[in-house]
Amino acid sequence: MNANSKVATLHVSQTEQAGWRPTMGTDQQIYWYLFDGGEGGGGFRGKKTEPGVEFSVDLDAGREYRMDEVRFGGNDGQLTFEKSKGSAKRVVIGDKNDAALEAYYLIVVARQVNGVDIKIPCDPMIKNDPR
Repeated sequence: MNANSKVATLHVSQTEQAGWRPTMGTDQQIYWYLFDGGEGGGGFRGKKTEPGVEFSVDLDAGREYRMDEVRFGGNDGQLTFEKSKGSAKRVVIGDKNDAALEAYYLIVVARQVNGVDIKIPCDPMIKNDPR
């Protein structure tokens, strides 16, 4: 586990890697991804002693890959994609952390090939401890 449980790394590749998860890109090709860091496997946890928290995910992939967007499931309005705080190789997720939560976040990575963005979905989990 990362020394900083608020930071994770997303690794993405076209080449199959042992222990990585497959996902389908919009070009109908299989891509492989792995989250590490955070609370393990790219998951995050807002602790009840924290009034609000930010989680960061860094992208480890070739130059043609960049962070494109973040989507949430089971969010209940607590999680936000802090786009202005991120970059092409980093996303920042804001968590109000004012109630218990078990939600998923999905990072869409874009890979530019011949001027076309191929979208690649990758998804771990966020939990907030009960109050």
